[in-house]
Amino acid sequence: EAVRVPGAPRLDGTLNDPLWQQAKPIGDFRQQEPYEGQPATERTEVRILYTRNRVFFGIHCYDSHPSRIVASELRRDASQSLDDHFEILIDSTHDGRDAYVFEVDPLGTQADGLIVGEQGSRHEDFDSGWDGIWTSAASVTPDGWTATVGIPFTTLNFTQSSDVVWGLNFKRFIRSKNEEDLW
Repeated sequence: EAVRVPGAPRLDGTLNDPLWQQAKPIGDFRQQEPYEGQPATERTEVRILYTRNRVFFGIHCYDSHPSRIVASELRRDASQSLDDHFEILIDSTHDGRDAYVFEVDPLGTQADGLIVGEQGSRHEDFDSGWDGIWTSAASVTPDGWTATVGIPFTTLNFTQSSDVVWGLNFKRFIRSKNEEDLW
């Protein structure tokens, strides 16, 4: 559950802003690859905050061997498939078919797109041409890497509502292990 805060946390790629501590961390990621359903080999935590205008994600990707973190891509919307990275999938209409996708790597590089219709493989229903307005930053740390993400509600074509339910998925890719973890 997201926590409402009076103002935006610092989006500097660290989780040093005390506002992040107001949100309960989400964890318990499971492998999709290579061993579907098994616990993730590295811990991941996500914290969610929001204000009247934006939603914020604080991500901590722990890594027992941070020297093995792979991060080389610096071009926006370039494939991050060869880097460690983290994806946020938001189904703002909670229809189970469409979603906004936001990716960030340990260098803070952004990629985004839309999942439309959820009909077939990712390549058939993923629109990488969509470019949303959002903010991200990341930092490699002694125990892995962290990222902060801020997304305006207008980017999600979301207006006011008193009882909001979104579909939400998180994916973490650990390149050194060819591991994909889901929550």
